[in-house]
Amino acid sequence: QSMVHFSDSPCLWDDYRLPSSLHHQAAVGDVLLFRMRQGSVAKHLGLQSGVSAAPRFIHAYSGHGVVETALSQPWQRRIVARFGWPETPRQI
Repeated sequence: QSMVHFSDSPCLWDDYRLPSSLHHQAAVGDVLLFRMRQGSVAKHLGLQSGVSAAPRFIHAYSGHGVVETALSQPWQRRIVARFGWPETPRQI
């Protein structure tokens, strides 16, 4: 499995974070991390709920509760990381 590092040392997320080259291999259940404003901290999360020609994700939206939304180009541009689930759970 290819590992991606945020720094020179391994990170807790390394086993789960998918390289950007794998974005075309999105899977239902992937955890998406979004940066809502350029230069701000990435802290909005969503779950990929559809991967068809019209991909979708589930997230909490202020004033609307938890909603399923189209993963449109504007949303896709905000993705800074995608986390997948391993086929076999790792031992911690």
